[in-house]
Amino acid sequence: MCALALTVATTACASTLDKDSGGDHVRGKAVVVKLNETHDDSISADQGDHTDWKKLTLKATTIIDVNVYWDDPSVRAKVNVKDQFGGQVYELTHEPGERENHWKGMKLREGDTFLEVVAERGASVYTIELTSGDGADDGGGGDDGTPPPE
Repeated sequence: MCALALTVATTACASTLDKDSGGDHVRGKAVVVKLNETHDDSISADQGDHTDWKKLTLKATTIIDVNVYWDDPSVRAKVNVKDQFGGQVYELTHEPGERENHWKGMKLREGDTFLEVVAERGASVYTIELTSGDGADDGGGGDDGTPPPE
């Protein structure tokens, strides 16, 4: 009975976090993005758009850079990069006060990759851009020292 109550409470809380998401708050409804194109969206921890999902499909293993431009740099947010099975590949943390984040040299495998943009506190419109890396592979990790995928 306690497990059922916890499940109901957790589900209710999660649905409230994204009640005004526009539908991209779950991985199965991720918005398709392409390399070398920008995509504008917004997140808000307080106003029902806590999570946005993006989907990138690669034809081959590719080194990419993730660039995010924040309209409100005070937002506390992160970008989780996940493989086609939902496994965490990278966690990219936005430091409040930074207007731009550039995470370089991430080695991603062929197939679908998902990006989960999460507002932990605050809100911001943002532009996300995924570009092919310039070949200067730093081992595949993010700027914050996250290791490359195995």
